[in-house]
Amino acid sequence: MLIFRDAEAMWIQDGLQQAAIGLEEAVDATREEVAGRLGMWVLESVSRQAQLGFDERLRARVQEMTAVLRAGAQAMAEVREIAQHTEERNVALMD
Repeated sequence: MLIFRDAEAMWIQDGLQQAAIGLEEAVDATREEVAGRLGMWVLESVSRQAQLGFDERLRARVQEMTAVLRAGAQAMAEVREIAQHTEERNVALMD
């Protein structure tokens, strides 16, 4: 027997959303700090170019990760909606 608990599903949904937000904020803050500390580096230097390349790859990966977290939150929202609709239909059948 399957027992669905909306509060727990909502907790998961909110957790996924908060994880996406927290990841973005933490990485953005770190990227800004690094950019501030390395701002005096010569842009054409090999080391600065390597750092900029890494920064771009990091930004892209974080976007991918937050998209996955948000997709998980959206999927949980859909599960909650389906569960609510199913419960309503079951109650209607019992009446």
